[in-house]
Amino acid sequence: MYADDTVIFLESDKPLNSQKLMTDVLVKLNKWVINNKLSINLKNKYMIFGTQAMITKYKDFSLQIDNSEIERVNYFTYLGLALDEHPNWNQNMTTTS
Repeated sequence: MYADDTVIFLESDKPLNSQKLMTDVLVKLNKWVINNKLSINLKNKYMIFGTQAMITKYKDFSLQIDNSEIERVNYFTYLGLALDEHPNWNQNMTTTS
């Protein structure tokens, strides 16, 4: 059984703090999934939103769940809305035009 379109959102301007907090959340999520006999889709992706200066701070940022690396992307489509890593609508306008 899968839960589609699940999003975890974390706000922080400190890369090390963000990585620890998100790792803790992913560990708890994985335990909950296992305890409830569910599965996590291993095609997961993550994205960091922010200005170019802020995103640069996160160049060495990585996430894993159950020892599998999660792919970092610059944009993705969520419920029909195209989102990019910068706080603007450029990707959505390009995708929907």
